Amino acid sequence: MIDSAYTAWRSDTLAGHASVLVTDSSESVLALNNRARADLILDGTVNARREVELHDGTRAAAGDTVITRRNDRRLRAGRYWVRNGDRWTVTEVRDDGALTLRRVGRKWVGSVVVPAEYAAEHLDLG
Repeated sequence: MIDSAYTAWRSDTLAGHASVLVTDSSESVLALNNRARADLILDGTVNARREVELHDGTRAAAGDTVITRRNDRRLRAGRYWVRNGDRWTVTEVRDDGALTLRRVGRKWVGSVVVPAEYAAEHLDLG
């Protein structure tokens, strides 16, 4: 079932559609995230030359989609702030481990730089 769900997700994303994978365990989430990320690196969507490690051992780089897992009103993207559950695209990995993020689905919203500590503790692959 997981393989079938992944295949459908991959087809949707290659066709330019928004798609979500849902599973019942953190182990399955980790496996699906790693599989998806490997494919995105291979097709050039994700640039894995510079990465940061996240709390669950996964890694994030430019091109990855991440989900913020903690509200932080100090981290602003235009009129918006970083909220739990928001999806972002990593646009830059900085030398100090901070990440520049752009909110998914919002063309006119500014970017936000999340400090390395926030990235390491409060981001998940999306």
